Amino acid sequence: MDASYDKLQPEIEAKALALPTAEERIKLLTDYSCQKGDEMISRWQQLAFFLIVKYNDMVVKPTDKNGSFERNQYGKGARVVRPGFPERYAKHHINHSGEKLLVPQEEKKD
Repeated sequence: MDASYDKLQPEIEAKALALPTAEERIKLLTDYSCQKGDEMISRWQQLAFFLIVKYNDMVVKPTDKNGSFERNQYGKGARVVRPGFPERYAKHHINHSGEKLLVPQEEKKD
């Protein structure tokens, strides 16, 4: 996206300089800037939705090489992967939670 902005910059500046009045140049550049800003926000929103769907609730939904979510033979979403917390974070969390996360031991009955 950024590369296309750089590529189009000389062309849009030439168009603006070819206009006869400052008001027309300002309008052209303002409209162009607003259009590109709207395109960027739209693309960021698409990326945000994709990332939320892919990584929501500590699961990773598999994608193909094109970034589309994989489907099973029935057309439903493919099986998700549950990688859990990174080991370093999990250890830190356990060490700082006290006994809150301990699983109670069952007493053996004789």
